Amino acid sequence: MARRGRPKVRRASWGNVEVKASGMFAASYRHGGIVGVRPSTLYRAPHTFSTERAARVWLDGEKALIDAGAWTPPAERALAERAVPEPVDVLTVGDYAWQWLNQSHRIRETTRALYERTIRLRIVPGLGRCRWPN
Repeated sequence: MARRGRPKVRRASWGNVEVKASGMFAASYRHGGIVGVRPSTLYRAPHTFSTERAARVWLDGEKALIDAGAWTPPAERALAERAVPEPVDVLTVGDYAWQWLNQSHRIRETTRALYERTIRLRIVPGLGRCRWPN
């Protein structure tokens, strides 16, 4: 007969691997905190694994990062992996606006101040990171 209730959690020396109802394996571990002062935080793998061994390998990798002092939360690393760095030589709308203002010499001081404020408060926050068409 099938087991009902809480899923089975397999503990090892470090971290937990849980068998989900789908048959996939979820890995988690606790890190941080100070004994008696602040509780540690539970961190989960950003995805499930098809085998328990794969989940254990992920946990071993996390433990190695912690031991090396290079650890960051898994969710932050997953976001960083998805982020596409913008090429340095790409001109943005904000860059173009500032270049235009700096190259415009025949503008009165009051008009220049108004343009600077418009670029700083309106253009850069809204469109500043958009690429300028070549």
